[in-house]
Parts: sequence; C-alpha cells; structure tokens
Amino acid sequence: SGQRGDGITTADTILYQTPTFVQTSANVPLLGITTIECSTDFTMFLKSSNGSVFGCGANSYGVLGIGTTGNSAYALPVMIGTNTPLTGVTKISCGFTGFAAFLLDTNKVMVTGNNSSCQLTGVATSTVSYARFALSAAGTDLTLVKDVSCGNNHTGFVFTDNTVRVVGLGSSGQLGNGTSSATPVAYPVAITTTNLTNKAGNDILQIGCGNDYTGIVYTDGDCFMWGRNGASGRLGVNNTFTIITIPTATAYNFISKMTKLISTNSEIIGFIGINYAPYVAGTIYQHLHATTLSLTATTNASVPWPIYKRPGSAFGNRITNMFLFGSGTNTVLFIYNETAGWIYSQSNKYQFFNTTYAAPTNSFTISDIYFQ
Repeated sequence: SGQRGDGITTADTILYQTPTFVQTSANVPLLGITTIECSTDFTMFLKSSNGSVFGCGANSYGVLGIGTTGNSAYALPVMIGTNTPLTGVTKISCGFTGFAAFLLDTNKVMVTGNNSSCQLTGVATSTVSYARFALSAAGTDLTLVKDVSCGNNHTGFVFTDNTVRVVGLGSSGQLGNGTSSATPVAYPVAITTTNLTNKAGNDILQIGCGNDYTGIVYTDGDCFMWGRNGASGRLGVNNTFTIITIPTATAYNFISKMTKLISTNSEIIGFIGINYAPYVAGTIYQHLHATTLSLTATTNASVPWPIYKRPGSAFGNRITNMFLFGSGTNTVLFIYNETAGWIYSQSNKYQFFNTTYAAPTNSFTISDIYFQ
C-alpha cells in the first residue's frame, strides 16, 4: 500500500538489509523527523521543528489528510485544507482501521480517516480526508486534552483535569462506561466509576488504546485496564472474564507499580515497571519468563509477568521502552534503553535466534522504534 514511503506501491518481497530513505517524491528524502507512528498499512511522521506531519500508505478512508482517498507511496504532508498544512502537532496516534488523531500544542485534537464507529468524535461523515478538529457534544472544539490514543474503532482522551473520556465502538467494554453496547458513542463522555474517582487529584501519565481495550497509567504507578480480556487474561487484572466494562486495577504479583503501558493489536499487552523491567500479559511463550528452554510451551498470564533476559535470568538493565506485535508463535518483542536493545522472538519463524535457544541479540543502539 506504499506504507514504506519508498515510492513502491505494488506488492513485493523487498527486504531492506540496510536503512532506505523515506521519500517525499522520487529521490527526495524526508528529513527532520523525530517521531514515527505506524498502523496496519500506513505510516505517519512527525517533524518537531514546526509540528508538521507527513503520511504514506493506504488511504481508502482519507487518513493521510491529503484531500483524496488514493494511496500514496511517498510521504506527503497532512493538510487541513487545499493549501494549508497541519502544524503544531506534539503527538500522533494511529488507529488500526485507517484513522489517526493529532494532539496539538494548543491542547486540541485534530483527526483524519475512518469514522465508521464515530471514533473521530463529533464528525458527521464516515471519512475525513483533511484534518479537522475533534468536537465535544456541544459542537465546539475538544479542548484541554493532554493525551490521546487510537485503537481499532475507539479513541481515548485524557484531559488536563485528569478525567478520561473514550469515544467510538464499545462492544467489548473498551469505552469504560459499564456497558458493552454495539451502538457507537458519538462524543467522548467522562468515565465516572469509583475506581477512577478514587484517584482524583492524581495525574494520569498515559492512555493507551489497543484493538478493543483501553488502559491508563498514573504517575504514581497505578494502572487500570478495561475492554476485551479473553481466556488469556491479557489485561493483566488477574481474571479471565471475557469482557471488563469498567476500569480495573492491574494485578501486581511480580511488581507493585507501572510506568508505561504498551498497547497493541494482538493478544499480548506490554508494561514497563517502576523497576524499569519489562512485563507482558496474555498468551506468552514460557521461554520468555521461565527457566525452561522450551520454544513451544505457552502460558496464559492474567497478571503482568516479567520477561527474562535469558532463561532463568532477569533483566539487570534499566529498560525504558518496549514494543511488541503479533500473537502466539508470531510474536516479536523489541526491548531497549538509552544505550542498547534486545530482540526476542516467540518462535524461530523470524530467525532472530537459532532454533534451540531464545537468548536475545544485543548488538545495536537505538533511541526509539515502532512497528505494527
């Protein structure tokens, strides 16, 4: 679909062994980028010098914000009109079904793309091909937003008063309003359950929306999750109820507090603990967290389990971030800090390791990474 931004849109099997420039047109590299956000089949790039955004890839819902719904194999600027590029963006969040949200330095939010489940909040059309403001129920621009995250068909917001509001499809309980209705909610409504009202006065550090769940992390390390949990217990709240419709505290069998939630489009959810160690919940392979060298035995972890640096040996390094994608035998994890990175695979499919030992590779230095 052109999501590599290298000018190629035809299906191919090109595997770049060395980095290749993303381009804005033929042989013109995209420069000055500080953040990259990827979805299933499109990619967004943030230039921090002026907060402008560029996008490439699938565009059937207009998510690239270029005024059309045609795919682009080059990274083009997101626009708010024919001749006006979007600027002032401080964060990008890409939904998994062709939509995106852009947090502005004015604490407002602009949106593009697929609105089939009202996830763009207050937008009347099913697609949005130019960036436009997310709206409140009163029809005014949504204001005082300090964080935003997009899932499959829902979008979550944290406001400067630390209220949490979610909009869009809630059939798996991901809106956190105590229901699992298949009727989308068109405007974000504050979550007022006791679990969160008891946290009044505490700052929310992050909101993360996965495929059909939502989670928040407070600055004091408390983490609350809601949405589809499933038999794997991937929300990490120590039960296997299929759906959890209100914010529920993460269980802490191994670590008392969290500093980061890594939301995904898979059956596994990642966490970074206050001890700067990586944890995962959901269906995981035992060699990631146990003394066994088995590459086939799995465990359903309904509480966040620690990932081992190698079988039987916990991480001694200060881990600051993690990314993971896939499910079951197709799961790959990237774990890293300021100076080093480790790659894990749940099976030998990706050939990151030999087929008999799951020890990580430690041979690169990176500052940030994101894949989907």
